[in-house]
Amino acid sequence: MNGAMKAPRRKARPRAGLWRRLSAWLRRLVAPTPKLRVVLDTNVLVSGLLDNDEPPAQILRQIYAGRWTWVVSPATRREVELVLTKNDLRGLGAIGDAAKQRLRAALRETAVATANRPLPRQVSAHESDDKFIAAALAGRADFLISDDRHLLRVKRWRGVKIISSARFWLRFGG
Repeated sequence: MNGAMKAPRRKARPRAGLWRRLSAWLRRLVAPTPKLRVVLDTNVLVSGLLDNDEPPAQILRQIYAGRWTWVVSPATRREVELVLTKNDLRGLGAIGDAAKQRLRAALRETAVATANRPLPRQVSAHESDDKFIAAALAGRADFLISDDRHLLRVKRWRGVKIISSARFWLRFGG
């Protein structure tokens, strides 16, 4: 042996491309995910006002907590206000004034407003339901949550997924 000591071998560095992909993956993993943007049909809102643990009520509680972004248009806002001021909600059970006021406050303070943009053609079987699809498109919503069978038949329109409150809750709730 020569008496000269060999330098310890250095570990090979991972390839630059692999390192870049791994660090990008880690950044995505820890980065906050953007909130889902949702449009709520009036039937989901009214059902959500009932004091129970059904999906519409759970979804509305999460909207109040700021978990998802609630998108409204002037037309959908008007419909919600009209339904809240009518007294024909009595058949659904006891909806107190406090619950109505909380929804009105969320409508004013947390809902994201979008413009009224009419659809180029009628999409739903009921023309009055198209305002919710239009709001979802204008507000770049991920989902239109409705329990209206006419809207649910559409399923998807121009990238907006139309889903029942129960399915949405199963997929994103809890």
